[in-house]
Amino acid sequence: MKITGAKLWMITLHTHEPFKIAFETLTECHGILVELLTEDGLSGYGEASPARRITGETAEGAAQVLKTILIPAVQGMNPFHLSEIHERMDETIQGNPSAKSAVDMACYDLIGKATGQPVITLLGREPASLRTDHTISIKPPQKQAEIAEKLVKDQFKILKIKLGGPPEEDVLRVKTIREKVGHEVILRVDANQGWSVQEAVSILDKIAKYQIELAEQPIHAKNLKGLAWLRKRSPIPIAADEAVHTPEQALQAIELEACDIINIKLMKCGGIYRALQIASIVESAHLSCMIGGMIAESSLAVSAAAHFAGSRPVVRYYDLDADLLLKDNLIQEGGIRLKNGERVILNLPGFGVSKFTQTFLTPI
Repeated sequence: MKITGAKLWMITLHTHEPFKIAFETLTECHGILVELLTEDGLSGYGEASPARRITGETAEGAAQVLKTILIPAVQGMNPFHLSEIHERMDETIQGNPSAKSAVDMACYDLIGKATGQPVITLLGREPASLRTDHTISIKPPQKQAEIAEKLVKDQFKILKIKLGGPPEEDVLRVKTIREKVGHEVILRVDANQGWSVQEAVSILDKIAKYQIELAEQPIHAKNLKGLAWLRKRSPIPIAADEAVHTPEQALQAIELEACDIINIKLMKCGGIYRALQIASIVESAHLSCMIGGMIAESSLAVSAAAHFAGSRPVVRYYDLDADLLLKDNLIQEGGIRLKNGERVILNLPGFGVSKFTQTFLTPI
């Protein structure tokens, strides 16, 4: 089997309502859909969901890199040869992880279709259901609590609260939500680098009594030493997100004892192939992984993340709600499902995606 070409589309999707985190507010999201074509007549689908503040890419830039650099680089290669494909992509251009992730995903999808197996099965496990959290963006505390109550009624048992505003208000957010949902619901917090080290120490001390499972990226991503200092003093386990993109950065964070958990995102690391490498490093260190995604990801990218996450026991925390934050559904048939707060991986070849809503796609 050889890759003979590709088709590209710009994806435009909208959130249910303005989604605010510490450093931005989103209402419209842009990504790239990649269809890799083979001489056997098979098509494999992948998605790039760049985030300029995190991956250093824009949708327009990722499209250009895919069209003029990455697709020509892998044309003629066998999608089964993932090690060689990643080596070729990295030799051709540095960075651009979400663009590389799109190619990686499409290759895994092709392998699944060629073998008639779901990707999770190719990675060593049978399709499963994964209990995900649901994220609540930054809003006034009482409004966040009302949203939390509704999500619990919708069967979500794990909530992730976006923080990163004024410290006293962040503490009030957590307090108000815990009082609203009771103590059976798991709460996580994510400040998206929004606190200083001293603010983080103070806030985590104050909210620990509300039974917080983990605190995700509380301080600036480049301050790994500060994160290590904070971890030693925090009553809440620390998850590194923006601080860790690559296997090398995962190793560095572990050596510095900067975190208890590493959040893997396919768009940060360059796809499933690199995610597997990070997971192996974390497992060797006897720590845990979380699987997450960019806000702009459709259910195609979330499906790919779920197939990876479900295949590795070291991934113990699931943040597979990116597509649930969008009012637009790119996938018409196949992909991941939602049932009672769990993401259900279907027993279909590849990622199981077979039909897209053309309204949200513009050919490139």
